[in-house]
Amino acid sequence: MSNPVPNVNTYLVQVENRLFKVHRYHLIQESKVFHDMFSVPTEGAEVEGMNDDRPIRLPDVTVKEFELLLNHLYNLLVQSKLYLPWCQQWLIDDLTCSRPCSGNDNARIKANQEDNLSLLGIAHRFVFDGIFQLIVKELEPVTVPLITRIRLGQKYELEEWLVSAYETLLARHESLNLDEAAALGPDRVICFIKARDYIHRERLEIAQEELRQERDRVEHLERRPKSRKRVDNFGDLSWGFSDPKGDHPVASIRMPTTTAAVTRMFFR
Repeated sequence: MSNPVPNVNTYLVQVENRLFKVHRYHLIQESKVFHDMFSVPTEGAEVEGMNDDRPIRLPDVTVKEFELLLNHLYNLLVQSKLYLPWCQQWLIDDLTCSRPCSGNDNARIKANQEDNLSLLGIAHRFVFDGIFQLIVKELEPVTVPLITRIRLGQKYELEEWLVSAYETLLARHESLNLDEAAALGPDRVICFIKARDYIHRERLEIAQEELRQERDRVEHLERRPKSRKRVDNFGDLSWGFSDPKGDHPVASIRMPTTTAAVTRMFFR
């Protein structure tokens, strides 16, 4: 026999093989997808989520992702001090014993990077824009694994993550490996090859210019007459040649283009 949910604002949600009893308040407040889901008229049909025989099913969502989402939403209530009558009951009655943060915890979940990336995924999937933007701000792109940075940067259109990944690739000496090339895709691999070729050619030109100037300086010194002077060496008198300085014009050497500038040139 199915177990009905007495509160019309509380719904049963199935994730994988587990049931969650959740209040819809923050789901519809924070997510356009859930807002539209709960706004669809039923026209006399049995409403999903009212009993465990007919829960609301969320395909392609893991239990871990949904628990992270519930914990985050609970903390939004704690942070905003919205202690509604149903607030604590919402997670206390969670059928999977998903543990809410205690009152002594920080207002935001101090999750590790893996949890933040999982939360980022479900927030994007169900259009929790506020949560998504918050997690993006908390994650420093350079701390995210390179391939993850590329894939999620493309998937979520995170320009800062992609730029960070490109700069990391261009700044190192190693070539692309197969996994990195697959994550970039053919078009960006071509951009990378062009950018790396530009960097190598520029460095070669700068090195050649430095070598030419050094050769000119040496030739100039060899052509200049040497003057003799007495040198006091630890109290002894000896004779040596003075080293002429400062009268050979030296052209300034151009600085190499920064990795950030090269990235802007070839990846935009």
